Formats: sequence, C-alpha cells, structure tokens
Amino acid sequence: MPTARVMPDWTLRGDYTRSDPYIYYSLTLGLFDRIEVNGRLTGIRTVPTDLPGYGYDKDKAIDLRILLLKEGTWYPAVAIGATDVLGTGLFTSRYLVFSKEYGPVDMTFGLGQGILGGENIPTPGDPESNRATRFIFSDATTTRPFGGIEVHVTKDLSLVAEYSSLNYATIFGAPKNTKEPAWPVNVGAKYRLFNHILLSASWSATEEFGFGGGLSVPLEPEGLLSWKKQVLYVPPEKDRLDGYTADDEKLARLVSDHVERNGFNRARTSVNGDAIWVEFTNTRYRSMSKAVFAVGSIVEKLTSPQRIQWLYLSVLENDMRIRTWKVHRDALRDFMERKSESSTEWEQLQDCVGESASWSEFASKGGSPIALTGASEQRDKVSVSAYPVLRTLLNDPSGIFKASIAEIFKAEYRPVRGGLLTGSYAIPFFNDISSSNTTVERSPARTDFVDYLSNKNPRLETLAYDQVLSLPGDVWGRAAMGAFESAYMGFGAEMFRYFADGRFGVGVEAEAVKKRDIDDPFTIRKGSPWFYTSFLNLYYNAWPSQGIDVGLKMGRFLAGDPGVRLDVRRTFKGFSLGLWYTVTDTSVFVADFNRGYHDKGVYFSIPLSCFSEFDIPGKFHYALSPWTRDPGQLVAQPRSLFPF
Repeated sequence: MPTARVMPDWTLRGDYTRSDPYIYYSLTLGLFDRIEVNGRLTGIRTVPTDLPGYGYDKDKAIDLRILLLKEGTWYPAVAIGATDVLGTGLFTSRYLVFSKEYGPVDMTFGLGQGILGGENIPTPGDPESNRATRFIFSDATTTRPFGGIEVHVTKDLSLVAEYSSLNYATIFGAPKNTKEPAWPVNVGAKYRLFNHILLSASWSATEEFGFGGGLSVPLEPEGLLSWKKQVLYVPPEKDRLDGYTADDEKLARLVSDHVERNGFNRARTSVNGDAIWVEFTNTRYRSMSKAVFAVGSIVEKLTSPQRIQWLYLSVLENDMRIRTWKVHRDALRDFMERKSESSTEWEQLQDCVGESASWSEFASKGGSPIALTGASEQRDKVSVSAYPVLRTLLNDPSGIFKASIAEIFKAEYRPVRGGLLTGSYAIPFFNDISSSNTTVERSPARTDFVDYLSNKNPRLETLAYDQVLSLPGDVWGRAAMGAFESAYMGFGAEMFRYFADGRFGVGVEAEAVKKRDIDDPFTIRKGSPWFYTSFLNLYYNAWPSQGIDVGLKMGRFLAGDPGVRLDVRRTFKGFSLGLWYTVTDTSVFVADFNRGYHDKGVYFSIPLSCFSEFDIPGKFHYALSPWTRDPGQLVAQPRSLFPF
C-alpha cells in the first residue's frame, strides 16, 4: 500500500519483488523532495501468452506520487498519487494518503480508487491504449480505505503491517478460485543493509510468501570510487617568466599552449589592455566550473598582476561559445589561496555573460584586441577512441529482452575550425536480436530497424563530414553530409541562435536522407525513397538552478508526418534524465499500430566519473521507448546545435 513518503531529490532506487503470481522490477526516482516517479515491469505468471519465446504476460507501468504537504509537528504528510497511468490500465489507481511518525512508529491512512478501490479497470471493448488515462481523469467514485503501520525496532530493522484495499479475487492475474480474505492484512519485515540496500519479506492476506530487495543511490558524480585530489597544473618557471615579458601575441600563444598541455582542446587566446580572453573545449573535467577555474589558474600564473586584471574564460562546444565567465584577478587569487575545491563557491565569483555582450565588453577594454591565437600545435586534430555499445530490443513478441553488444572504433579528423570528419566501425561480440513482427508500411521510417540491429557482421556505422560556422547576428550554422547512422545516409543542415544569455533559443533544421543497404554500407538500399524532415526548434532553460530544460520541435518528421515533439530534461550533478512525447498526424500510415500512436520515451546520461578515481568528462547515454513505431521519428546527425 502507498504512503506519503517520497524519496530525497535526485535519488534512484532499483527494486525486485516476488509475491506469487507476480514478479515486479522497478526503478524509482525522487525529484525536488516532492515528487516520486516509478517505472515498473510486472510479470504475471498465471497469464500465459501465445507468443513463442515470450513466456507469461508482462505489463509496463508508470507510477507517480506528489507530496502536497510535508509532515509537521502536529500534522501529517499529505500526498496524492496514481499507479499505471498510461496504457492498458491493468493496475491503475489513484489515491490520497496521509502519513505521520510518532517516535519509532510510522502510521499511514489513505483512500484509494481503481484497483485500490477494489475495481477491475479493464472492461470488454475498451481500447487498451485509453484505459489508464481515461480512468485517471474520470469521475469514478468507488473508494476504499487502506492503511498501515511500520515500527522501527532498530535503526536498520522494521516490522510492517498493512490493511489492504485490493479485491484479490478480481485483480488481473489472480489465480482461479481466489477468495477474498476475511481479514485483508499483510505483514512483513524490512532490513537495511550497508545504508543503500533494503531487504524485505512478507506474508500476504492470500497466504502467499513474498520477498524482495532494493538498492538506492544518490545521483552524485563521485560514485563508486572516492576521487583522488587532482593537483592544479603549474607551468614551468621559464615559461612563467616569459609570460611576464612577452608581447600580446606571444603571451596569447603561450597561454593557448599551456591550456592545451593541461588536457584542454581548441584553445585560443586574445589580449586587450588589462584583459585576456581564453576560449577552449573542456576535455578534462566533468564539471564546467572546475574546468574554467583550472584555465583561470593557468592564466594567473603566466601573466603579470600589473598587466592583466580581467579574465574572460569561454567554454566551447562544437566550436560554439556556449558560456563565458568574467572574473577579476584578485577574486581568482583569493579563491586559489583558500585552496577550495567547491565549484559552488567558484561559481559565485564569476559573472556569466552572453557571447556578444562578453566579446564586446572585452574588445572595449583597450585599443583593439589582437586576433585570437591558437596553440602552436592543435592537440585534437586527429583523435581515435574505442568503446562498447549495448543495444536492446525489449518486450518484442518473440522475447522480452534481446540485445547486441559491439565494440565501436571511432576516428575524428578536424581539418579546419568548426569542421569534423567522423567515422565509426562496429565489431559485434554478441547479437541475438530478431523479431516476429512484420513490416507493414511500404516505406517504413523505423519499423524495419530490426533488419539493421540484427546484423551480426562487422560494419561501417557512420562516415560523415559536419561543418559548424559562425554566421552574422550571433547565429550558428551547421551543414553535414554522409552516412549518419546504420540506417540512413544523406544531407542535413541547421541554424540556431541563443537569446537572453542562453535562457532561450530558436533554430531551424532540415534533413534529406535515404536508407542504406544492409550488406553494403556505401550504397543505397534498393527502392528507398527520399525521406525529408524540416523543423522549427525552440529551447527554454526553464529553471537554471535545477537544470530544467524544455525543447520543442515542430514540423515534418521522418515518415512525412507533421506534428510536434516535446522534450523535458533535468541535468543536475552531472546526471541527465529526460522524457519526450510526440504528437503527429498519423493518417499518412496504413498500419494499425502506427495510426494514432504517439512516440514517447525516456533517456538518461550517467557521468563516467562515477566509475573513476578522478573527475573526468564523458557520459554513458541510454534511451528507452515502449515501442518502435514509424510516427514521430528523427534521423541522427554528427552534431547538433539544438540542445536536444
């Protein structure tokens, strides 16, 4: 039974629970100390399917809980929630719940509707895709009370009893001849192990033994391994003396050289009066603030206090200035002498300004700034990397979980500023992906994806050239051509501009692509038509302190279906979690599973620093969608100016 307790902000918990005939797998995330979002897969062992290899029935669900009132001395915590809010509605409910703690005793009372009200939501003839949403917003009145008590015997051990409002005889998957218990009380115990692991055991009112376990972790960039302290780079004494006496051009070259020696790329420097401008790509740290501080410390050591007073430090991404900080030399020196590593304190010393405003201000510091001067040797002109890739096919009729594991070898060449020639080659180690689904559309945008994912041969994944250009009016442009992904090759172009110091952004984007041949990656698949996309892209940094971004794409999607796609993402403490929902005109499709379908899903990024002894850049990315259909599809590009 639910309670009014929610997980702390940015904490993730994974759970496994078994109580026959049900097996539950779930992931739960706490947000803002007020919201809890849960994704759940329920295996129902009493309901077989006719699908070979799929086994018993499995239901996907999303649950939501919102804390309306935090617990006080004299009043309880109050929360509302809903379970299984999308899709089939097999386990849909909504509830109001109160929880109050008295010493070691935590008491809960609530009112539930749906399955918590003893109802069976699915009804004959009711379309599966509408059941859950229809009930959540209905005027249903059937309500049952539920409650519970948890006694904390020790710091780690607690005993639980709950009064259940479920109708055990009618709930989906209930064994035949199940009778309503005379006294619907479940009892159990919980034991916390090593702070992050919670083990549980239970005895239900239907006389079934259950057990489970869960792992909860705060989403922090310093994860499994404690970080070792990283000493700031100190230029050699000779170069420090040269910096004090060098003219502006030599000083700019010297600073760029040492910024790149410290592990950063694309460094360029300009000097103007008592100010210095340094721009660079952060390839050293996960934290942008830490990278800016490290570069600032190099500048401080290479320049005379009488000569340079103001530092303008600009971080590049895809050769675009995405953020510029201004800091006075005295503030930087005070911070360094305290030997503090707090990025929060460092952030407060800085003044973040937009690209035009910052460069214009810098240019006004003296007579005229010298041209931006790069390092003597560009470190990242050619780069090579290798990394494993996991691709999955979930909940297919032929099997609940299928996957491919491959090693990707990637090479990049930057012939000119803003230019990128990139290619990747995949060597599969394991691949059992296949599907019993058939392609219905004459020219499917994505439903033939298994043809590409099931390829067990080494193959060229991508080979493309992408050029980013600075256009008049603070507009950035990008053009690309080549093989963008395993399925598509063609052309792409984009323009984008930020406003209000990066809080807003507007852009346009278009692609024209054809399907690649599965066996010959350099040729076009026989009979492939042109696929065209065109979008107006809108961006809004809705809540900067909490890392909340919103993106909207409006236009023509890959299959020719017009519509909109909404992205909402939170990036906080190095982790990113987002979701998308697409609504398009599906009348262009002939397949029933495409008509009326809204593409949706979630994605997340985990910083690699979680698995390292140092604060390093890089992230692991994964996206999950309940189904792969043709509506609302996009084609990959080598880079993107639009932040989504």
